[in-house]
Amino acid sequence: MIRLLSRLGILDDQETEWIVRHATLAANLVDALRKAGATQLVGELADRAASEAALDDGFDVAMLMVALREAGATEQVGALARSSAVRTVPEHHR
Repeated sequence: MIRLLSRLGILDDQETEWIVRHATLAANLVDALRKAGATQLVGELADRAASEAALDDGFDVAMLMVALREAGATEQVGALARSSAVRTVPEHHR
């Protein structure tokens, strides 16, 4: 996905990396790609977003999880949920 957007001249690598790190933007892009029928791109973006999205805003993470679930990316939803849960549990409770 990142390479495709860069090759098409739509976004450069740095811009695309920024989108992936921001959960709300990634959620919007997943949703748009899903609606456009770009299932391969959705899968690539879902993998990347689930592993690289910032987890500092619970609402944004929830939006990304909803977009991933609606796109059928259940494994990525699980991975994101686990990462989010680990991040929100205080270290002395781990």
